[in-house]
Amino acid sequence: QALHLEPTNICTLQCPKCPRTLFNEMFPKKWSNKNLNLDELKKFLDIDLHNKIVHLNGNYGDPIYYPKLIELVTFLKSQGAKLAITTNGSYRNIDWWEELAALMDHSDLINFSIDGTPENFTKYRINADWKSIRTGIDVMVNSSVTVDWKCILFSYNENDIEEIQSL
Repeated sequence: QALHLEPTNICTLQCPKCPRTLFNEMFPKKWSNKNLNLDELKKFLDIDLHNKIVHLNGNYGDPIYYPKLIELVTFLKSQGAKLAITTNGSYRNIDWWEELAALMDHSDLINFSIDGTPENFTKYRINADWKSIRTGIDVMVNSSVTVDWKCILFSYNENDIEEIQSL
């Protein structure tokens, strides 16, 4: 049993086929950034979360930009939830990643959505930042959290699979 939460629609990227990017292009005056109210979310999640997987990801945003993510993760873990976070990983510093990693354990997963090598992944993940992504990966790999690298195959990266796997 699992629950999917999208706590924010904030994202630093401008991926060409992302619903957020497309919506912004079609209706530029209609978009505004929103975050779930954490107190209301806690009331809503007054359910048994023990051993349930809570997916923190997004169709419109990246969960690491939810301003209260550390508080949300703390709450979910206190309720016995297992976490699966999907992120690009850009623009967070080592202290932030270490704080997040300290809250998570071996039952949790973090997926980094990168789509290529450091030299070419920004062809799709426009505005992403390899240095900060690598910081996040390094911190999480050195914790007990399971780390995955998600990669969409494009013509620009389809011949880089071995290099991506080695990274």
